[in-house]
Amino acid sequence: MPHPAPRPRVEVFFLPLDPDSARLTGWLDGQGVAYAARDLSDPATSREAVARTGMRIAPLTLVDGQIVWGTVAEQQRRLQSLLWRDLQS
Repeated sequence: MPHPAPRPRVEVFFLPLDPDSARLTGWLDGQGVAYAARDLSDPATSREAVARTGMRIAPLTLVDGQIVWGTVAEQQRRLQSLLWRDLQS
């Protein structure tokens, strides 16, 4: 019997008052994607984001360590291609 594919680890680096961050996390919630929310207004989280990605932008998404950034629409397209099979399982 085949085993279901493991869910990817998704992290979203966001800013609390940023409308793009809210749009992206709202979309992920609507898709049923579990993610770790990482607040860039926390200095330690901001330093971690820069150390791991070289960027401090919001929103910034990591899927199993793969960096996804850009406009919300661009991130949604890229995330769909990375997560679609998992969203259907």
